[in-house]
Amino acid sequence: MYKILLKYIQSNSWIENRKYSLIFGISDFIIYTFLCFSQLEINNLSNFIIISIYISLSMILYYIFGRYNRLEKNRFSLLKILKEFLFPIIISFLLVFIIINLTNFNNGNLLITYELLKISFLALFLNLITKFFFDVAFNNFKKKNKYWVAILSMKQSKDLQYKIKKIGFKININYYDQNYLNSLKTEDLIGIIYERNILNDSIFNELNKLSIKKKFKIIDIDNFYDKILNLFSEGFIENRVSINYLNVNNNFQELFIKRCIDIIFSGMLLIIFSPIILFTTILIKIEDNKSIFYFQKRHKLNMDTFKIIKFRSMQINAEENGPKWSKKNDTRITNVGNFIRKYRIDELPQLISVLKGEMSLIGPRPERPEIDEKLLKLIQNYDLRYKYRPGITGWAQVNYSYGASIEDAKIKLGYDLYYIKNFSILLDLFILLKTIKVIFKENYSYPNNF
Repeated sequence: MYKILLKYIQSNSWIENRKYSLIFGISDFIIYTFLCFSQLEINNLSNFIIISIYISLSMILYYIFGRYNRLEKNRFSLLKILKEFLFPIIISFLLVFIIINLTNFNNGNLLITYELLKISFLALFLNLITKFFFDVAFNNFKKKNKYWVAILSMKQSKDLQYKIKKIGFKININYYDQNYLNSLKTEDLIGIIYERNILNDSIFNELNKLSIKKKFKIIDIDNFYDKILNLFSEGFIENRVSINYLNVNNNFQELFIKRCIDIIFSGMLLIIFSPIILFTTILIKIEDNKSIFYFQKRHKLNMDTFKIIKFRSMQINAEENGPKWSKKNDTRITNVGNFIRKYRIDELPQLISVLKGEMSLIGPRPERPEIDEKLLKLIQNYDLRYKYRPGITGWAQVNYSYGASIEDAKIKLGYDLYYIKNFSILLDLFILLKTIKVIFKENYSYPNNF
């Protein structure tokens, strides 16, 4: 079983890069489950449901508040403990308390919440201990000056530097030409990124032998994007991506499950968020007494068109001079629009499009035909992103801030095609969790280059 799990993790680079968080999350789940089911009496179904909800909420909130991030400065400071441990516990307790009252559970069930609160503080103590040992095991306390060496052409070097800066990926890369290899220092070296047409066979063979001896990686630029950055490089997209390679329609069973989840979850979310939808409707109407919803043509599967529905966040005549990308401090956005965009509330009506089958919860974002027409001419294989049902959120949306340029579109295409290639229900679940987390990050709501 362990070998099967390890093989699965290693074959999915997005999981491999997050194995620390995954292992730590599993340990938390085991601690919570053991404490809850060993200390509490589960004599009816309602008690089991309450405990399950409480554990699930705690785990999700731990993730949102950053508990599963790698070691940061002052990890064990009072402020960090409050943010990453106590806040999730208190919020979980309050939410379960509210759920019990709203669903008219009896007083016996109400008392369980207080028992769960006591268990949570015991779990907090055990969590701090396990956190310490995991940080030691992963060498997180050791001061690191580890780095990569990139042997690339000038164009590839600039492109990689630009993308890493835009993505905000924390990584140390030194850029050199192959003459540097004569004086290569392997201390603290993670690996060498190379371009296939830069290194000749003899130098590559020497480096390969050295990498085995000194235990550092040697990886070509396309695989670096794939395995480390979890997106496809522009060169890879232009030269090697094909419909067959992406396996778009080869996983019918998972696609069927995905569609069932879309229908169930979008229906549930419309019910859960109905008070917010009603409140937003009233606010938009009060602000300027004009239309509440905004309908716009977008591309869906196979580049057919449909009308997307959103809460209106801009003035009525915002695009009288033609379609434009939004920008930071955009004067066309209303006061209510600023708020609902920040927390993605304007996207909620799109759940109707999910129910209709025009969209999915997870997938590449649908773009406007006018913008797609330009991008199709400028970006090779851009149309491949529409071989998959578009989504309200997606791999590009949770990994990259709001796009508003041709370069942004190229990077997002790399993420979209990576998602299509690596699609699984587990990846969809991770994107949903990360979507909740990034909703509270304002830089994901606006373009990052303005």
